[in-house]
Amino acid sequence: MMEAANVHNKLILAVVQEDDYDTTVSELNQNGFFVTMLSSTGGFWKKKNITIMLGVRRRVLRMRCLF
Repeated sequence: MMEAANVHNKLILAVVQEDDYDTTVSELNQNGFFVTMLSSTGGFWKKKNITIMLGVRRRVLRMRCLF
């Protein structure tokens, strides 16, 4: 049984333009990251936006040099 206290996960929320969604998700998937799409409303760049949610273990972030 895994103890929750020993797992240090990070939640990343990213707002991307609709035009960039397919490329962004494809690149993430090819690198072993899988995302959940959340419906976004509004016009941050006066274009439709899509929010992606990504859960990652802290050590994976360090290994992949994302942060």
